[in-house]
Amino acid sequence: SFEIFFNNKNNFSNASFKNSAEELLPNSLNSTQKKVLILEDDFQLSEILRKDFTAKGYYVDTLTSLRELQNMNMWTHAVLDLRLADGSLGIDAIPILKEHCPNIKILILTGYGSITTAVEAVRRGAIDYLLKPASFAQIEKALNKEPTSKAEEQTSDLKSLTLHDKEDEYIDYVY
Repeated sequence: SFEIFFNNKNNFSNASFKNSAEELLPNSLNSTQKKVLILEDDFQLSEILRKDFTAKGYYVDTLTSLRELQNMNMWTHAVLDLRLADGSLGIDAIPILKEHCPNIKILILTGYGSITTAVEAVRRGAIDYLLKPASFAQIEKALNKEPTSKAEEQTSDLKSLTLHDKEDEYIDYVY
């Protein structure tokens, strides 16, 4: 449904939806249940993500601005839009979330990608940075990957290259 949104923007219904924070919570919210925060100012995209995450068994909170980030939940995951409609930056939520939820996995999702903001997001504690449009499968995969050290990442990258790829990479480097 996430991909359909980007392919059929004009066909999306403007039906009224409830914010997940307004919906009734289960009587016993399991402490091992994945809980995701979606900080996104695009209501339609936020709603699509909420439905997709809910279908995968996540408890979902949706917010549209940093000002709404007052009542902290113990989220396990967060999808943050880089630029919000009120002029604030989702990247500014990273240290706040990390302080209250030390093990949270944070993904920056943006239509305004740059190397500078990607590096800054990771430096602040995001585990990944994706450009819109991204499929729900890409988002979920990025959120659930295990963090690795830089050395492990470089080693795994080298192991996945064939000899031919390594030769091409070396030739490109030399020339």
